[in-house]
Amino acid sequence: MTRRTAWLWLFRLTRWALGGFFLYTGVIKAVGLDIGDNGSLSLLGAELFRDEISNYRLGAFYWVIHPAAIVLPWLEIVVGLVLISGVWVVESLAIHWGLLVTFNTMIGVAMYRGLDIRCGCGTDSPVGWLKLIENIGLAALGALALIAYWRLPTQGHKRAAIANTTAREPSRRAAQPAS
Repeated sequence: MTRRTAWLWLFRLTRWALGGFFLYTGVIKAVGLDIGDNGSLSLLGAELFRDEISNYRLGAFYWVIHPAAIVLPWLEIVVGLVLISGVWVVESLAIHWGLLVTFNTMIGVAMYRGLDIRCGCGTDSPVGWLKLIENIGLAALGALALIAYWRLPTQGHKRAAIANTTAREPSRRAAQPAS
């Protein structure tokens, strides 16, 4: 395997993993899929996610709960689909990092307050150090995808193609007659 191929596959795999994760968690939040203790499934819509956000006890920011419960799942779905498709990778990774910073901030505040709640990420995992480490790992995976994107040889070929087209044009000095 050449270096080119390794960077290409690293870029693809990290992008697909992040996109799949965000697509899965976004769909779980948008549909409101609740897995009960006995294994039963129920669809609760955005109400479940709204209730999980309200568990963070945002205080003066209570007005953010309803819009966030509606917008965040769809934002995660769009970011996941864009990452999987490979279009607007840098932009979607920036949104991905912004979401993870927000999530980690909320988890850190909940840990500081001593709240014993679910994280609201689409799973039953509680707020805690493991969730922070998981989000930091997802951010690192995003950084790896961005590094692989910048190291892709196709970016250099585009620059080389632009450089070659300008190099092939005749020079104006050579075209002018000598005086």
